[in-house]
Amino acid sequence: TIKAIAYDGENESEIVTVIFKKMEVLTPSEAVALCTTTESVDKYIIRGYVTKIATAYDAGFNNITFWLADEADGGEILQAYRAVPVTENDKTVAEGAYVEIVGKLVLFGSSKTPEVPAGGTYTIIPAPVVNHTIAVSANPAEAGTVTGAGEYEEGATATLTATANEGYEFVNWTENEEEVSTDAEYTFEVLADRALVANFEKAAPATET
Repeated sequence: TIKAIAYDGENESEIVTVIFKKMEVLTPSEAVALCTTTESVDKYIIRGYVTKIATAYDAGFNNITFWLADEADGGEILQAYRAVPVTENDKTVAEGAYVEIVGKLVLFGSSKTPEVPAGGTYTIIPAPVVNHTIAVSANPAEAGTVTGAGEYEEGATATLTATANEGYEFVNWTENEEEVSTDAEYTFEVLADRALVANFEKAAPATET
């Protein structure tokens, strides 16, 4: 809440009060839940991935209708939104784009589908960075060392390396007790959190000839 007056050295104006309300950032699924439990929400921000273009940019109505989801690959939540582009560049929206909508959240008729009515605006913004944790361990712990654990951005390439200590040899990599690789250097695309185990066994003693 901001209150202000004008003062010229002798006289002062009436107090003017302006109230600003912070808008909550919602995911598409949160917006659906909110609009189906209340009649309307005066102002809100929703961010999601475009999964389908329902109606391309219409110059006559200066808006576009697209479907949004919580996740880049569609996820489980698909809801249609109609809004006005903020800039000329926002008029062309492709599937997979990450969009921010600002407007009044209401139900569209009786379909239980939230929609931004005339006056709502959208902007194409950079998608958030998603990180995943890659955890590694050696089994047994004294048999060797493993490297490559850490936080990785989704879609990045991770390389894990297992090095056996003296008297041991590498066997395989397992995840949830299932073998995923027999290469001591295991490379893969990071798409989710993972916990991998490098398994070692005692090396067979050298035989004399």
